[in-house]
Amino acid sequence: MIPADKSQLESWFETAVGNASSSSKVINVRVYGSGDFKTVTDAINSIPSGNKERVVVSIGPGNYTKKITIGKDKPFITLLGDLDNMPVLVFNGTAKTYGTIDSATLIADAANFYGVNLKNSAPRPDEKREGAQVVAVRVGGDALAFYNCKFYGFQDTVCDYRGRRFFKDCYIEGTIDFIFGRGKSIYLNTEIHVIPGD
Repeated sequence: MIPADKSQLESWFETAVGNASSSSKVINVRVYGSGDFKTVTDAINSIPSGNKERVVVSIGPGNYTKKITIGKDKPFITLLGDLDNMPVLVFNGTAKTYGTIDSATLIADAANFYGVNLKNSAPRPDEKREGAQVVAVRVGGDALAFYNCKFYGFQDTVCDYRGRRFFKDCYIEGTIDFIFGRGKSIYLNTEIHVIPGD
């Protein structure tokens, strides 16, 4: 249970999700090739279906331009970026091509997923084309947490699809309807920034 006393929030949060990075299983992703994999998708694919242990996917700096999907069959995954040089996850899917909720750069449908120190971006839609908007992240699993993550988009930045989640020390940016869905989320020390549309 989240403490009512603000002074206890930091220690509660660190205890609640701090164990995620202490896993013995770490997979290193480096876009330039010095890790176990070059793409986050390849790292996720290497984790067995039905996984029951926390797996940390450590992502090095750089731009990762591939759609990332963490299916329901792969719980207990943490995507951990470098605090000083956050990786950028971006994909050029559109609502017209994939449908709104499936256009997301990052789709996390598994339970107990954690995202830490990530930048997630959706490109500015072409106002001349119908269905050009892109979702930055779609979260549909239960008991998810994001810590120190930045979500940049325009329309439909964060699809809070279903389930429960927690955002702490995050930044979410968009123009209109940029946090949507039927999920139940708590936003703690999180900046929600509206940018002007055209």
